[in-house]
Amino acid sequence: MKNLVKTLAVIILLNLTIDAQPDWVTTLGGSSRYPDALFLAGYGMSSLTEGLSKEQCLQLSFDYARKDLTEKIRVSINAEYQSEKKEDESGYFNSVKAVINSSSSLEIEGLNRETYYDDDGEVYHTLVHVRKDELAVSAERRKNNIIEGLKEKVRLAAEFESNNEPQKAALAYRECFPMFRKLEETEVLVSAAGLSDFMLYSETEGKQAAVITPEIVNSRISAIEKREPLKLSEALKQFAADIRHNVPSGSSLILFPFSYRDTRTASEFSAFAMRALERNFTELGFRLTQNSSEADFRVTGTYWNNEPDIRLIGIIMDRNNIASGSSEKIFPLKLIVNEGLSILPQNFEKAFADKKIFEEGEVTGNGLNLELWTNKGDDALLFEGGETMEIFVRVNLPCYIRLIDHMADGSRVLLLDEYYIDASKVNKVFRIPLEFECAPPFGTETLQLFGQTSNFSKLNTIFKDGYDFIQDDLKEMNRNTRGFKKKEPKEHFAEKRLVLTSIPREKW
Repeated sequence: MKNLVKTLAVIILLNLTIDAQPDWVTTLGGSSRYPDALFLAGYGMSSLTEGLSKEQCLQLSFDYARKDLTEKIRVSINAEYQSEKKEDESGYFNSVKAVINSSSSLEIEGLNRETYYDDDGEVYHTLVHVRKDELAVSAERRKNNIIEGLKEKVRLAAEFESNNEPQKAALAYRECFPMFRKLEETEVLVSAAGLSDFMLYSETEGKQAAVITPEIVNSRISAIEKREPLKLSEALKQFAADIRHNVPSGSSLILFPFSYRDTRTASEFSAFAMRALERNFTELGFRLTQNSSEADFRVTGTYWNNEPDIRLIGIIMDRNNIASGSSEKIFPLKLIVNEGLSILPQNFEKAFADKKIFEEGEVTGNGLNLELWTNKGDDALLFEGGETMEIFVRVNLPCYIRLIDHMADGSRVLLLDEYYIDASKVNKVFRIPLEFECAPPFGTETLQLFGQTSNFSKLNTIFKDGYDFIQDDLKEMNRNTRGFKKKEPKEHFAEKRLVLTSIPREKW
């Protein structure tokens, strides 16, 4: 969704190269042949720039089309979340939303691709599409297969228990966790097709959709092992040992801070947990790296406040950004409290309220692709006092960009405005010519990047202490920028956001 979703694993059934310009090129993704009521579709384009072969350009347009499709799915599910107003901490809707807003990957069966090359503009255009009814059928079939697999795993674990083989029983139960993650990913596709009621772990229409839940599996493991941790470090050591079963011994790992629920915000607990897990994985014989390109696997995840407990969910991603494993650990919340750690950033309530506003009326791009990341990546970002942050951007078309920092104290700073990225910088990494040092006030911030191929509307700002502070509130500011797309539907427009959390330098 980096946002789901960084990558989208697909099975292509049809790949067409079209000679005559199709309507979806003119309308930047819309087509009378693939109406929204019946199809999910994504559109991408890439210019043939210097140093880029036609094959690479074509692949980029395909990648951008897939990203556009996943963004549409993310926006749709977030909008449904808002309309349903489901806020419970442990509900399944939240699990689905966490999947789509994480850096997981999805596999879409039956995704078709059409490509068109514009000789005059030297641009590749790609449209990917799938019928919603066909997607729903394949996703439901896959979901039922996963559920049957879960039942078999639990049956096998129960058999091991009855034969007094607790270690084998615990391992069989743990093998359920990756299946739960696949089940949640599949439900994303079912909901994207418009056929989900988000009741996977409960009764629906008189038929039980799943008899096995993560809570049941966790309770069985706890009953078997009877190893209630007395300290937070002990709980995290047990969690690392559990993850070990998902990763080949001797592999190289890169760890990222675990985020709270689906919010992508981190905390003091996130920093503590990451340091502890780094030590634990090293002791278990894994090689740790800070370079993603050198890592065999990426370890990330979320944590959930199910008072009086904390539920920690780990996800292991391979080099292709495909989820290859998962593990869970439930332990008492008091273990975190006893360490004097917070599970939320200082301004969480305000940041969470802003998050809802960001998602209201959110629009996806129409051919313009924006990439935004920092020197620490782009997911579950955590900076400590004194650390430096650098910001990087990449675009696929010449465009103007606007970069806004929604700071932890509620201020909104216009960092860049009307900055033009010309054709010579397209498809190349561009470093924002500003550098930031992590300092108070600490908490959650949001970097918001807009791009469009015409000039932006002016924002109401005041210059103070060397920065342009935006005077409009968040809703008004979004209207002033996003409203452009409604006025000029044929212009290219895109938006990208990064959530980051800042905390004081290590205090434990």
